[in-house]
This record gives sequence, structure tokens and C-alpha cells, in this order.
Amino acid sequence: MKVLDVIQKDTTSKLATKKRLVLRTTLDKIQTYIDLDLILAMSISLSSVVSTYPLVEGDSISDHMYRQPNTITLTGTFSQNSLFSIANSSENRLKNIQRLFERIKDERLFVDIISIFNARLNYVLYNISWGENANTLDYTFSFKEVYTAKVDEVVYEVSSSDDNLPDVTKPLQLDFTDTLLDWNEIDAVVNRALQDAGLVEENFWFGVQNVISSDAVRTTLVITSIGAALLAKGVIASAITLGISVPVIGWIALGAAVVAASLYFLITALKKKVETKKYRIEVFKYYEDDRKMQAETSRYINFLGEIHTQLELLEETAKVYQFQANVAQTCLLTIDNNYYSFIVTKNNTTGYWSMEIQDMHDNVVGQVSSMIGLSNVGDANDHNKIFVGSSGTTVYLINTKLEEADIYNDSDNMKYYDTLENFVLFVTSINMNEWSNLISDIINGTLLV
Repeated sequence: MKVLDVIQKDTTSKLATKKRLVLRTTLDKIQTYIDLDLILAMSISLSSVVSTYPLVEGDSISDHMYRQPNTITLTGTFSQNSLFSIANSSENRLKNIQRLFERIKDERLFVDIISIFNARLNYVLYNISWGENANTLDYTFSFKEVYTAKVDEVVYEVSSSDDNLPDVTKPLQLDFTDTLLDWNEIDAVVNRALQDAGLVEENFWFGVQNVISSDAVRTTLVITSIGAALLAKGVIASAITLGISVPVIGWIALGAAVVAASLYFLITALKKKVETKKYRIEVFKYYEDDRKMQAETSRYINFLGEIHTQLELLEETAKVYQFQANVAQTCLLTIDNNYYSFIVTKNNTTGYWSMEIQDMHDNVVGQVSSMIGLSNVGDANDHNKIFVGSSGTTVYLINTKLEEADIYNDSDNMKYYDTLENFVLFVTSINMNEWSNLISDIINGTLLV
């Protein structure tokens, strides 16, 4: 947004035509001058702190007296109509003035206060008081001087080819569930389990697909925010097709194995236990009536959304970090309040990456001679962890490409291992031997009353 009376000219030529006070600042990389309509008062406070202790005879007073930052207070009034223009005349002038000065304060912009007597540089606007009237806007602006100092930067002469200069990087933290779970596969397993458990009527999927394929109808669905997000991403439509067309047996192992298996068997098993526990979901029905089918579709989408919400509780138990560059490097991570260095180098003979983990005392706490990684979190156990932190946090190495790879039929399977960005560090505070039980507890909270 342009501001009041913006003139991009040299300072001296600007001030030559001004017999009044102006403010100078930089907005959007443009030096900007701001005129004030009416200035009622300007007060300048210049003060210093003087020591209350006696001076030794002959001592310099400069060692015992310190200048404080100067303060300037301006009071006055802006009017709805003024000689000074506003670039955007289509908006309320006083509203634009408030927006301008509040931006200067909130963005902590330097302001020079220039009058015909003096130019006071490097001030910040730290307090604003507005008085809003019918066609005028009273103001009180308080500015404080900011001390600045020039420090010469020391330039060290080093060579980029120096082997003693490591590439120190910080791994990229990723969203755990979105990285290591395939939501399409999860929802597809849920759909297949609902069907196998007899919890969907014939033609129900056909009815849902008709509802969500119509933009006019989609806007009338009463769904939660998570359900709306799933619908917007198109996850549900693809999961419906996938879930009812692909057999579950043998297929769930390709995706998020433990989660998918837990979902499938919990849904189908809980259907058989209605005599001891009340099942939260009723059979999803197909209706020829459009309004009833829309309501049933909303119930189904919200059901999937609740499962997503519950599974995202896993974020509280784990973190995922990814290497950001395919080069030898030293990554720094904080685990159990201690720093660890993950030193990654490549064996140019075998083509595999290797990794050594050191604590802050340069002690080696873990090693991986050839980085292959686990295909998913379901494979993690006490036998394939990299190392354990001081408070029991466990670190695993997972290769995100292995889950989708057909290694045995791929003649170039090395492509899954020679790229560092394929690997993630899975850092968790739970015992992975109890992973299945954790998933079961989460799903039980969704399906049972």
C-alpha cells in the first residue's frame, strides 16, 4: 500500500519546500516521507544517568555519566479531508492513517524525525494513542532513539576444498503420519473392513461417489473440518475405489502394514463382539433420496475423519527427520536433551552410504556400515535400532522408497540406497514391541463407546 504524500526524491530537495516537520521511513524498500496534518505539540526529552557515588579527585565524569536514548512525543490531529493526499482514495483516509502508523510500530521500522531546526535519526515508534472522532483522528506518537554501532566483520581466509571443514546440516523435520502412513491405503483398508464386516449396504459406495462427485451437492454436506480436508484432497474418492477393488489379504503388507492390519482386523473382529461392547458405528445405508444420501455420506466422511484424528495422536510419540542433501555431511540432532552428530559418508566402492553417531564428547554411540533402512515402522524392533538415547528414546533408519519398491525384480535396486533423501530417521519414545497395542488402543477409542 502506498502512503501519505509519497515523493521519491532526494532528501535535500524534499525538505527545501517544507517549512514543517516530516517523518521519513522505508516502506517496501522505498524511502517514504509522511506529512502530519496538524501538530499541536512536540516534546523532546534528553536525559542522562549520573552516578550517585562520590568521584575520586581527578577522575573523569565521563566514566560516571551515561546518556539515555532520547524520546520524542508528538500530538496532533488528522482530518478526513486534507491537503496531503492518500494514494488509495477509495478507502477511508483515517483508516489508512491508522493502518500506516500501526504498521510502522508493529514492524519496528526506523523513523527519522526531520524539522526545519534539526534531523533526529534512528527512532522507533513504540507507543500510539488514538482518539477517534466523527471526522477527525487525534493522535499521540511516542518515539525512542535506538543506538547503532558499526562493527567490522572479520573475514577468514579458508578454502572450500579444505577437508577439515565438514558440511554441518540440520535435518528437515517431517510430519510423521503423512510421511510414514499412506492415508489412501489406510482409508481403503477401512472401507474393505466395513464391507467384509457387513457394515455397508449394497450400493452404498455408489451413492457416496455420486454425492462427492457433484460440486453443487458437496457444498451442502455437513462435515467436520478434518472430513472437509479429506474430501478436498480427493483422498476419500480414491480410497473408495481402491478399498472395494483390491483384496485385503496380501495387499495390506505393501502399505502401512501394522496400522492397516490393525484397522482391518479390529473392525471385522469388533463386529462380532457387539454382545459385550457397544459398537459406535451403525451400518452405512444407501438411500435413493438425495437428502438422506447426503446425510449418510456426511456420517461416513466424519467417521473416516475421526480415525485420521485418532491416528494423528501418533505424532506425540515420534518424530521424523530427513536428510536435505545428497552429500556427505554431519547432521546435528537433539535427543533426550543431548546433542548427537550423525556423520554420513559414502563408500565410493560399494555405492552405499554409511553413518556413525557420536555424542557431544565424540564417543561413538551407533554405527551403520551400509545404509539400507527398514521398509516401514512396522518392521522396527529391538534388533534393528540404531541406538538408544539417555532417557530411552530409540532411533531407527527407514527407507521411504522400499515400501513401494519391487527390489527382487528390479535390476537397478541400488537406486533405492544411493540417494540420502530416501532415508529418514525415525525417533520414538515408545517401545516398538508395543506398537501394535498402541494402534489397537487408538482404533478402539474410535470404534467403541
